[in-house]
Formats: sequence, structure tokens, C-alpha cells
Amino acid sequence: MHLTMKLLGGLSLCLLVAACSTVNSATPEGAPTAGGIPVAVEQQTTTPADAALLNFASTAPPGSQELIPLEGGVEAQVLINEEYVSARGRLCRRLTLWNTQTARPSERVMCQGQQGWHLIRPLRELASR
Repeated sequence: MHLTMKLLGGLSLCLLVAACSTVNSATPEGAPTAGGIPVAVEQQTTTPADAALLNFASTAPPGSQELIPLEGGVEAQVLINEEYVSARGRLCRRLTLWNTQTARPSERVMCQGQQGWHLIRPLRELASR
């Protein structure tokens, strides 16, 4: 009887882990996944400004800063903030950009996938609901 309960508990745990790990990367942003938690999706198109940002931020260590070109001849000062491991197990970095023309900061997040680094949209708005 005691062995049966252990096996049943172990099987339940395995099923729970399997259900939680079936996150579909094609899920639209904000749509619940198998675990019911919205996930960020990678951007599909890379602009020249995003390519410059990725080129700098994927090779420099956290704490680094650099001026990168944006669209329209504007530049942005980029600061690589901390690195962390996302809930999906990917290495991610938070970035802060200061537009040199407007002096307004903005936040970006980039995560490393199987095909390199990608910019993703943070889900702050969804998490605060």
C-alpha cells in the first residue's frame, strides 16, 4: 500500500512537470500556455537599429554602455543591465536605452535562443493585472 502511494505520487509529479513544460513558442503574446501563464514572443523582424543593438548587447558584459544608431539619424545610449535565466530556461538580459534626442529611457529585453539572441517584449503590463 505504501509503495503504491509513492508510485502514484511520483507519477502525478511527472505528469505535472510534463504539463508545465509544454510551452509553445508560437503562442501569441498574452495567450495562456499549458501552465496558464502568458509568455513573451520573439520579434519576427529585425530592423537595422535592432541588429546594432543585438550586435553590441550580445557580446558586451553586463554594465557595458555604448551609443548605437536608431532610425532617422537618432542615437541611443544603451546600458546592459543584469542577466537572468527566464522561466523558460533561456539566458536573458535587461537593457535600458536613452534616446539622445528626447532623453527618454526605454526598457528592452533580449534572450538567447537556439539561433542566437533575440529581442522580446517584456510582459510587465500583463503581470500587473
